[in-house]
Amino acid sequence: MDEDIDQLLAVVDAAHVCALDPSHLPRLLEFLNRYLGAAGVHVVHATPQRWELHALCESEAGADSWYRRRWSLPPASGFDLARMAARQPFSFAEFPAAFRSHVENQAPGEEDWSSGFASVVVTETNCLALIIVPRCERLAAETARCRLHRLHPCLHRTFMSMKQMAEHVLPMEVVGAMVRRLPVTCILIDTAGRCVERNDAWTKLQPKIGMKITAGRAGFEDPHAQVSWYTAVYEAARDLAHISVNVSSPQGRQWKAHLQPLLCRAGLPYGPPLRFVLVVFEERTWGASSPPSSFSVDKLTPAEVDVLSGLLQGYTARVIARARGASVNTVRSQIVAILGKTGHRSQKELIATFSAFDPRSLGSRVG
Repeated sequence: MDEDIDQLLAVVDAAHVCALDPSHLPRLLEFLNRYLGAAGVHVVHATPQRWELHALCESEAGADSWYRRRWSLPPASGFDLARMAARQPFSFAEFPAAFRSHVENQAPGEEDWSSGFASVVVTETNCLALIIVPRCERLAAETARCRLHRLHPCLHRTFMSMKQMAEHVLPMEVVGAMVRRLPVTCILIDTAGRCVERNDAWTKLQPKIGMKITAGRAGFEDPHAQVSWYTAVYEAARDLAHISVNVSSPQGRQWKAHLQPLLCRAGLPYGPPLRFVLVVFEERTWGASSPPSSFSVDKLTPAEVDVLSGLLQGYTARVIARARGASVNTVRSQIVAILGKTGHRSQKELIATFSAFDPRSLGSRVG
């Protein structure tokens, strides 16, 4: 039973991060599949503009070998979210016929879709519809259904609470209470970096990632990480845009900080709202020890390798330039060259591609 609870909490933790940054959907898939014990977990990420089907399925090698895939789907007509959300879980056969056909044709493997079932987690502009293909054993299928029924309200509350915090102007006391109760490591700061609220998980993590609170301001002991931190806080609050930065602990462990700007009201209900930033910390577990197979570091010059490593560690162009003794314009030119050689259109796309790659293996002089 304790193992079941731990796995459920891991799913909820991954859902909080995914709610802030949808690029972490594959990680949520991985924990979902582990908790539900299914032969394949599929997530439909639906927006008014496009639909995407993400899948984590068993390979032919068996349950210990998994692979992820993503496909684009045409928006399905007749996809009645309100009706489906009211019945949790429901049969895969209740999806519109055209939608079922697209999913079955594009999804890999020989899954038995006749026994598949689904659950709609979010029923507003952004929708996550979970489609579970259970294993052939009846006991496994029933277990997956029971666990999904238990998990659904947790996921719904997670996404809706993060959505409300990001999109609505809430009273300061409400936001503070939510931060204290969130099951993830987080801290709430103002635009000057001053700590407004934190939860117990962050207090325990603080020394492990080399953070400290000085004169009320939360910051890092490492000067390079400190510059990137304050730059990210300033840009997140100024642009009201989500930003993620990578940080290294003194012990060499890697963490990712997700900064989500919030608008809150303190005191009287009138007047302009105040800007704050919710920061959620996620420990990064490096995957392969080499870059993606579609790219070779040999294409880059030694200087460009240093710059790439710095970017993957969350450093800004200014911090990388200072560490390398170069000008900011030189580093920016090298970033443009890296994007061209790797076939990426932006830094965000480049970093997302290398998100599971350990930059320390590049032997960089940055950091």
